[in-house]
Amino acid sequence: MAEIFEPVLHLLAFGVGIGGLVGNVPGFADTDVPYAEFVAPALLATTAMNGAMNETTFNLFNKLRTNHTYESILTTPMTVRGVAWGEVCGALLRGALVTVGFLVAVTVFGLAHSPLVLLAVPGALLVGFTFAALGLAVVTCLRDWQDFQYIQLAMLPMFLFATTFYPLDVCPVRCSCWWSACRSTRASS
Repeated sequence: MAEIFEPVLHLLAFGVGIGGLVGNVPGFADTDVPYAEFVAPALLATTAMNGAMNETTFNLFNKLRTNHTYESILTTPMTVRGVAWGEVCGALLRGALVTVGFLVAVTVFGLAHSPLVLLAVPGALLVGFTFAALGLAVVTCLRDWQDFQYIQLAMLPMFLFATTFYPLDVCPVRCSCWWSACRSTRASS
């Protein structure tokens, strides 16, 4: 369960450490929230994403190419589709456990103020399922361990630039114009 420690360390480093320098940031409904409370939900989503993606990429590639686990499994009445569903469900379970562990840490730190925070678990399951299925599809195309850098090439910018650590209002003008257009479209409909 080392995957729980990474988001907790991110929460401590960014939420508490940098949060002491940043102070409050604009939150929902034009209220200011402490930076640690702002960062915690995004870290929860990335925990679900990374937990499921790591399970279906690294571990699956090891079973597929190094250990040849699936060769012996497919000699039984199991089908390829059954094995794929089992791997996705296993990754989803691991992602859910990691997410719940991080949610417990967020609650212990006093960043969850409502029991409605439990509604984040189904959202995390959806994120986990999406990235588990994506990881399963991607790992079937990988040829060697060095190809994992392409996965990191996609995952790292998503983590760093998806407004995990900063409010959407500080995006460049192009993003702000797009966001304003989306808000005005939703308000008019």
